[in-house]
Amino acid sequence: MHPGHVAEPVAGVACRRLSGLKFGQNGILDMSQNKLQDLPPKVFDSLELDRLNLQNNNLIQLHAGTFQGLTFGRYCSRCILDMSQNQLQVLHAEAFQGLKFGQNGILDMSQNKLQDLPPKVFDSLELD
Repeated sequence: MHPGHVAEPVAGVACRRLSGLKFGQNGILDMSQNKLQDLPPKVFDSLELDRLNLQNNNLIQLHAGTFQGLTFGRYCSRCILDMSQNQLQVLHAEAFQGLKFGQNGILDMSQNKLQDLPPKVFDSLELD
């Protein structure tokens, strides 16, 4: 980038894979307000977090296995997956398959556009 130039925001950002990231004791991954439109299956594979903030993006759907391989909170008393304020309309029946979530975990999906939930969509959550 040259001096005096400002980077333009990127519309329609999509993540591919975040595995291999290492987090300290506070295990927080804040991806809020990034205009994300898509999260492919296993994008968080092998990550261990206490909090994942995906709030206020442009997510429309969750694919099968989006959170597969993601582990929440061996050491946290209140793990949080915040997906509020997106554009979510579609949840695949196996969107949460393989997600290891603590018993005191909070899943916030408020302020989305969900009109219908597949039967048993949350049954695949692995509660410790």
